[in-house]
Amino acid sequence: LRRIEEHAFRNCTSLRNIAIPPNADTGGLGLFDGCDDLIELFGTNHQRTEDALAKRFDGLPMHELCYHQSYHDTETSLDSLRNIMAADSDGDSCGQDCLGMTPLHILACSKKQ
Repeated sequence: LRRIEEHAFRNCTSLRNIAIPPNADTGGLGLFDGCDDLIELFGTNHQRTEDALAKRFDGLPMHELCYHQSYHDTETSLDSLRNIMAADSDGDSCGQDCLGMTPLHILACSKKQ
């Protein structure tokens, strides 16, 4: 990828995050106009991208549990799930992470199902 044209992502309402290679020319105007769900823009700083991915489950215990569930026995995972659900009175733990994934998406992508 060498150049991203003006208005390339205009009105991409489902775009939540994007990583742009450091050598890409992004001189176009209004590149992300109308991208109302855009949460993260990862650019030339690869460390920033790695940091964001490492912290993607911060404040999302259900996501973290689903991601790491293959490393625990079933009973331990179920106990953790019960604790998370008991502490989650407003239902926030089932939202989307910075990649737009819910806990069910994470489970579907896991090694152990």
